[in-house]
Amino acid sequence: MIVLYKGSLEVQGTTRKSSTQGIVFQPNQNADEDIQIKTTAADTRFILLAGKPLNEPIANHGPFVLTNEEQLHQAFDDFQHHKNGFENARNWRS
Repeated sequence: MIVLYKGSLEVQGTTRKSSTQGIVFQPNQNADEDIQIKTTAADTRFILLAGKPLNEPIANHGPFVLTNEEQLHQAFDDFQHHKNGFENARNWRS
């Protein structure tokens, strides 16, 4: 995935201009695949995110991403009760 937040890129031969949307790639599962990226503006800024697919189920709601609904409910409960990693959430302000 590429997140282009300033300037423009040429990705796989297609020009992309900065936007709030990411560019997501679905590579062939059976082969390594090169992705051609070329900046087309001097002030271009982008983030490249890469990794192997986990091929696991995904359940998400708000800021939480887990593998099932039960885990989501537990995460919300933990957050509301300030436990299991959310102990400092009570006094935190953005």
